[in-house]
Amino acid sequence: ESKETPKGDYTGVVLATLRGVAIDYSRTNGNLRYYSHELWEKVFNSDEFKEQLRTKNLLGEPDHPDQRSQISYKEVSHAIRDITDDPSRQCYIATVDILDTPNGRIIKTLVDYGTKVGLSTRGLGSSYTDASGVEIIDPDNYEFITIDIVCNPSNYAARLDKINESSLVKTLSFTPYTTVFISPFP
Repeated sequence: ESKETPKGDYTGVVLATLRGVAIDYSRTNGNLRYYSHELWEKVFNSDEFKEQLRTKNLLGEPDHPDQRSQISYKEVSHAIRDITDDPSRQCYIATVDILDTPNGRIIKTLVDYGTKVGLSTRGLGSSYTDASGVEIIDPDNYEFITIDIVCNPSNYAARLDKINESSLVKTLSFTPYTTVFISPFP
């Protein structure tokens, strides 16, 4: 069984490619949670994450689902193509392909209309409160699921811009800025 990323022409499969901040590790997010750079380094350097990215299985959905944490193929709208650290801005930048699925077409319509869609991470884990009252997500037990497209990301800068393929050829890596979602269900 091959674990290589499929090669080929994806014309008509990818409706648009977007790029922007996915994760800001410089501050507490709008949900009053802090996700450290250490947490994101563990996630993005893990073999599981690298495998998902390499095999094009780092898929996301519009909004966070209410009753499940795992990804559902029938709900997929996009794939994360790349995510890189930008230490100077203390954030990660993501490149996102909007796929030709029912939910992908909804996102593409919004992007064509001019909507700056947001990103928010989905994950499970525990937290603790530091001496100043900030909720810190524990990097030792955080389970990253994916990055979803949302209307109101808890990291306000987590908005995407549409890019064209020629700009991708010039800049193949970028930094993600993600908002993490702590699921209320197991």
